[in-house]
Amino acid sequence: EETAVLEVESSIVYLDEVLYYAYTAQATYETYYLSEGREIDWDSEMKEGVTWQQGVKSNVLDDLCRREYFYSLAEKYDVELSDSEEESVQKAADEYFEQSSEKIIKKINIKRPRLKEVFEKQRIAQHVEDVGNASDDNAADEMYNKWKKGNTVTADEQWDNINFNEPIFTLEDIK
Repeated sequence: EETAVLEVESSIVYLDEVLYYAYTAQATYETYYLSEGREIDWDSEMKEGVTWQQGVKSNVLDDLCRREYFYSLAEKYDVELSDSEEESVQKAADEYFEQSSEKIIKKINIKRPRLKEVFEKQRIAQHVEDVGNASDDNAADEMYNKWKKGNTVTADEQWDNINFNEPIFTLEDIK
């Protein structure tokens, strides 16, 4: 939790949060492929010159940057969670630990209070996007794209160490 992986604006994204998003994405893709009766080959090409692993990690990185960007605007737009939203976030964190496989919980290695913080950031960022889109459906996308063009995101070596070589779900699991 103390290991910084990404820096977005003045915000630091820590390893446990990055692992949550990366390995949740991995599990989601694996589940989809398993529903089709096969396993995903993370080293196969998603598109020319880009493996599935590289493509999914790139999407996760962009999603993290977007979330951090909008989260950083919460004060500017006076966005906070209501008491009922706080309760809902706590319930979602509790349900995550109750309903997720031990394998993914161990792989992500996030503590319940930290997951609650991650979910809070996620919810706040979504509210900020909603505020941005209130007058124009594309306003949030335009804001983020403008920000993205003018900023650099740095990733520490821990980002490169995240890999999907060890599956979370396999065909053996569904037998």
